[in-house]
Amino acid sequence: MVPNIHLSGPLLPRRASLFLLLLSCMVFSSLADIRRVPPRFAIQPTDQEVIPGGSVSLTCVAVGSPMPYVKWMMGGKDLTKEDEMPIGRNVLEVTNIHESANYTCIGMSSLGIIEATAQVTVKALPKPPTSVTVTETTATSVTLTWDSGNPDQVSYYMIQYRAKSSDNGYQEVERVATTRYSIGGLSPYSEYEFRVMAVNNIGRGPPSDPVETRTGEQAPSSPPLHIQARMLSASTMLVQWAPPDEPNGQIRGYRVYYSTDMTAPLSAWQKHNTDVCSLTIISGLIPDTTYSLRVLGFTSVGDGPPSDILQVKTQQGVPAQPSSFEAEAVLDTRIVLTWLWPVQDPITKYELQYWEAGSDNKIHVTFNPAGSYAVDGLKPDTLYHFSLAARSEMGLGVYTQPIEARTAQSSLLTFIKSPEDQMGISGGVASFVCQATGEPKPRITWMTNGKTLSSHRFEVIEFDDGSGSVLRIQPLRTHRDEAIYECTATNSIGEINTSAKLTVLEENQIPQGFPTINMGPQLKVVERTRTATMLCAASGNPDPEISWFKDMLPVDISSSNGRIKQLRSGALQIENTEESDQGKYECVAMNSAGTLYSAPANLYVRVRRVPPRFAIQPTDQEVMPGGSVSLTCVAVGSPMPYVKWMMGGKDLTQEDEMPIGRNVLEVTNIHESANYTCIGMSSLGIIEATAQVTVKALPKPPTSVTVTETTATSVTLTWDSGNPDQVSYYMIQYRAKSSDNGYQEVERVATTRYSIGGLSPYSEYEFRVMAVNNIGRGPPSDPVETHTGEQAPSSPPLHIQALMLSASTMLVQWAPPDEPNGQIRGYRVYYSTDMTAPLSAWQKHNTDVCSLTIISGLIPDTTYSLRVLGFTSVGDGPPSDILQVKTQQGVPAQPSSFEAEAVLDTRIVLTWLWPVQDPITKYELQYWEAGSDNKIHVTFNPAGSYAVDGLKPDTLYHFSLAARSEMGLGVYTQPIEARTAQSSLLTFIKSPEDQMGISGGVASFVCQATGEPKPRITWMTNGKTLSSHRFEVIEFDDGSGSVLRIQPLRTHRDEAIYECTATNSIGEINTSAKLTVLEENQIPQGFPTIDMAPQLKVVERTRTATMLCAASGNPDPEISWFKDMLPVDISSSNGRIKQLRSGALQIENTEESDQGKYECVAMNSAGTRYSAPANLYVRVRRVPPRFAIPPTNQEVMPGGSVSLTCVAVGSPMPYVKWMMGGKDLTKEDEMPMGRNVLEVTNIRESANYTCIGMSSLGIIEATAQVTVKAGTD
Repeated sequence: MVPNIHLSGPLLPRRASLFLLLLSCMVFSSLADIRRVPPRFAIQPTDQEVIPGGSVSLTCVAVGSPMPYVKWMMGGKDLTKEDEMPIGRNVLEVTNIHESANYTCIGMSSLGIIEATAQVTVKALPKPPTSVTVTETTATSVTLTWDSGNPDQVSYYMIQYRAKSSDNGYQEVERVATTRYSIGGLSPYSEYEFRVMAVNNIGRGPPSDPVETRTGEQAPSSPPLHIQARMLSASTMLVQWAPPDEPNGQIRGYRVYYSTDMTAPLSAWQKHNTDVCSLTIISGLIPDTTYSLRVLGFTSVGDGPPSDILQVKTQQGVPAQPSSFEAEAVLDTRIVLTWLWPVQDPITKYELQYWEAGSDNKIHVTFNPAGSYAVDGLKPDTLYHFSLAARSEMGLGVYTQPIEARTAQSSLLTFIKSPEDQMGISGGVASFVCQATGEPKPRITWMTNGKTLSSHRFEVIEFDDGSGSVLRIQPLRTHRDEAIYECTATNSIGEINTSAKLTVLEENQIPQGFPTINMGPQLKVVERTRTATMLCAASGNPDPEISWFKDMLPVDISSSNGRIKQLRSGALQIENTEESDQGKYECVAMNSAGTLYSAPANLYVRVRRVPPRFAIQPTDQEVMPGGSVSLTCVAVGSPMPYVKWMMGGKDLTQEDEMPIGRNVLEVTNIHESANYTCIGMSSLGIIEATAQVTVKALPKPPTSVTVTETTATSVTLTWDSGNPDQVSYYMIQYRAKSSDNGYQEVERVATTRYSIGGLSPYSEYEFRVMAVNNIGRGPPSDPVETHTGEQAPSSPPLHIQALMLSASTMLVQWAPPDEPNGQIRGYRVYYSTDMTAPLSAWQKHNTDVCSLTIISGLIPDTTYSLRVLGFTSVGDGPPSDILQVKTQQGVPAQPSSFEAEAVLDTRIVLTWLWPVQDPITKYELQYWEAGSDNKIHVTFNPAGSYAVDGLKPDTLYHFSLAARSEMGLGVYTQPIEARTAQSSLLTFIKSPEDQMGISGGVASFVCQATGEPKPRITWMTNGKTLSSHRFEVIEFDDGSGSVLRIQPLRTHRDEAIYECTATNSIGEINTSAKLTVLEENQIPQGFPTIDMAPQLKVVERTRTATMLCAASGNPDPEISWFKDMLPVDISSSNGRIKQLRSGALQIENTEESDQGKYECVAMNSAGTRYSAPANLYVRVRRVPPRFAIPPTNQEVMPGGSVSLTCVAVGSPMPYVKWMMGGKDLTKEDEMPMGRNVLEVTNIRESANYTCIGMSSLGIIEATAQVTVKAGTD
């Protein structure tokens, strides 16, 4: 393809240039005093690299005396015409370059010829980096490594990354010089996607395949939200909250701190721990006391910050302190206060105190229940403090801690630019500029002598939405235009005025010192992004001040971020020009003698026209049969080109859907290789590039897998690739032979030798290796087995027991360690009369692998301490806990394996090991409350366990046990401890509320209780069960929660007290609510109205759905939501479901379980109204099943084994099973989804194995042939 070539430089007609050359020769030869200089290069052309289809500009400047002519050649071809040869400078523009070439610049004069050559090399963008791997993660950083993927050196790398949960684009890290980089500043416990690009001096290449990872956990960095509390009784409080905004991990639970002294450090407050539930009940509070509450959440890493303090008075019926109390200035005289609506508190009034900062004059305001309040009549730009409390019929709650807010600055109507008096010349120009500010935004009008302006010579040009205006008068007329011109700024608050005087002089009246424009701006053409300078110079006495107008409006230099500057000379300099800078410019010179305007001059900003070229060309790809690829094509130019895809002669992009610049082609279920062509087109040309998609199989299994080295905790493997083509990496699978768990995997192994650590000592393992290419992972190699080495035991012998055979002889017995880490070679029994001495000072009795022994020669009537350890060929394991024995025949040994477990809030069960034939007649138990010296003694008959009842809930106890025989009392055990469970009293956590409904409408009562065992809810009215078909009971939480729904309501018939009873085996509790039903003509003032009800909505799964609802009434109604007649539990959605301030229900990342019938309910003190129900449908993408990895044929030796992998995908995900002939190999009730690996062992005959994938959208099958192949001698 021939490149397009354009030349530029100072040209002379050919005859004139030859004549000048001849004349110069004649004249200069006769003038000995004129210097003669041979030609030389002042600027030589430089070598350049360019992308295919790109452009270059080659500059060549030659000087000398006489000045040389300059031309270009490519090979033997002249690129400069003989009669257009410029003198001194020649710029060669070469476009649409597809082949490398040498371009030669030649300079010539009567004194000689010189030449210089520039090489233009066509170079492609770099390929994407390969093997991008996450090697390390922390909570806020990820470390990546990768291979260059390019044979030639690249300039640097660029990393792009984004949070998977964000809709924002990629963030970029530029100029990475190595193939390892750590990216910091990430969010904890978040999924990220990373990809890497190589950059050379042509540009950035296409991105690598993305890798995904999740950052680690941190403690929460924000506290729980919306803390609320309500007194259930004078000593029991319900506390509720929402999860933190920044949990930084999976919340494991919450801690509620409470204290009567809010000034004490948090460590001195009482602490109540709870699980991930966002509400809890705290009991045992002191009545009639003000408590301060703070709540924090914690992850597996640690505690987050505590919430702000919420104060509550322990007086039933008195409201809690309003929470989430905030203030915001909305005007210079108004601040709006907002707070969280309380947890079902019966509020009758709110009481507000506010005061000006630095003043003791507190203003008190009382108003009806609401969630916000506007304080008016405040001073502008003044700091105020606010404190709020809620009142019920039982009394006033606690005031909030004061919050503060500053009112806005005054929004008075003000001029920010006023017109100035001017003295102009007849036939010239005058411009008056006027601009005002205020709230609401003002508009400008002009008048003179009380009249509006009507002449065609008067032009008004507005700016800043009408709050700024220029009055331009041109041409000026003496006497006729001399006047006072008034500017008026008006808004709904008022108006202000200013004025300026215009004097018009005749030419003969111009005073001394009147400004003169010495140099006016000239027409200028500049390329976009280049710098433009509009010249202006003026003189006068005093020196005039210069300003600029563009299109008759003043140039606002201050708002250009430094891009536009006025130089000291008066010139206007515009850097990095934009198309919006194009226009007509005037400079204005003004001093005390008068004002003079220059003639206007146009600035044109030229946009460069660039033919289309590919920034990212599609790349060849390989794919497995049935696989998918994504082909990216990006074309650039000016104008930007349209981009489409074709396969053969077939258009793959519809004409009316053709994108600009970038087109990504997704090709799925590929079974044949094909060429896909990307075409870029604009008004300046058409370009195309082709990518070949090759269908390629999975790699073969590696061969010669061998164990080359073993230790107690590691195994080193080597293997041969087994593949003629290069593979991407290897994967190792391994499992302990004694375990029922599946294989563990080691991914992205780059070499054919690898050491696997973290294994269990003295254990049999099975290993196999798989090769992975860019299509996927191949079948596994034949397995190899090995045994890890020994270590010393890592746990002590178990169940140590002792029996006195005589006053000096003892039988000791035990069980082997749980973790022997090898073959136990024997045991050592240590014994001593001083349990505090170091173990090395105790007596030692060695024995063989038998688990009992006899020790003689003991001192009678003495208490001995015993410890036992086991040993392997490598060394000794840890010793057991101490067991104490009294050397008195017939006296029992100390009970062993003594343990305690709390099973109820008042019961702890003790267990121990049944002794070795000890003649025990009784056990004696001592137990006591932690911190108390009051020991309780209990005696009971021989047994292996004992339940201690009547304990205090949530209390720590200590226990010590001894055995007694007829010969005496044995040694007490060392004390152990256990804490009783928290109280499990039957309690309502949701109680039904009194309701006032409308005949024909709906009423729902919600009731839920907690306790141990779990209670069940029943409903009654007037002592009778409910039987009407209009009464429906819907259970939730396994029956411990229930909704009673009545629809349609009937006046008189349904008015009653409805009782909720919670029952379990311990007892029952009751609560009730009253229902009042009104006729339409009885509806009171302020009864809720549904202004906007939810509508039918269809949303795709994982998208956000918003069910709208708006209601009005007096007081403002509270909005809640029901789904399928059950209350929507927002707190249990982990923030996925939110109720917006407007009342709307927002469901993020929708799931199929969100589908249902939704109602919004508006409730205030006047009554309750339900919206009409609206269905939300969650649409799931339906894709028929297809094989992502079909099974492959395999060959095996007689008695060998194979592993057949089959992966099917679709939506819904298909079930996958195996068959051999007509025989099912997968049980119907064990059929996995998506992936099924068939392990076939001890194979003696060849057979076909069929993998079947099935879903509601179809059935697919694929068969693998397993051939038994005889070996050779």
